[in-house]
Amino acid sequence: MTFIYVTHDQEEALSMSDEVAILRDGALVQSGAPSELYDQPRTRFVADFLGKSNFLDGVVEGSHPQGFAYRCGPHRFVQAALAGAPRAGQPIVLSLRPEKIVLTADETAGAVNSVAAEVVSWNYLGADVHVLVAATGVKQLAVTRPTWRLDVPLSPGKRLWLSWDADAATVVAED
Repeated sequence: MTFIYVTHDQEEALSMSDEVAILRDGALVQSGAPSELYDQPRTRFVADFLGKSNFLDGVVEGSHPQGFAYRCGPHRFVQAALAGAPRAGQPIVLSLRPEKIVLTADETAGAVNSVAAEVVSWNYLGADVHVLVAATGVKQLAVTRPTWRLDVPLSPGKRLWLSWDADAATVVAED
């Protein structure tokens, strides 16, 4: 049976739907399968509307064997190849979901994207821990880790390392 269900509850929309349409100011912004909208939002609005997201503002440096390299402040990161990859010098915004970031006490050898950060605050939520960290040139980032996978003791100012895969982030358009 086909029906239209209107809700502002994102979890409800994602769990009940075969297809979700995101409207903004009466206009369709993006539609698709729930996993497509969550994992590959096209705009900053959709990424922020469906769950939590970190936004990395950078500048494309050029191609890389895994896709392309971009710079956020003093840090160089790699993004997986996309159709129509951006050109060198182009400003870029990437959406990086908090659960796709790994926290470690030491720098992870071989990590394609890695940056040192300091703990600002954290919330223990039973199954998960939400951690807010600060990294120079990247602003503050939210990180969500399953409690049982958190191997780093948390305290304000604690230095740790963040890492993520080249395909963890998604390029999004500004609204």
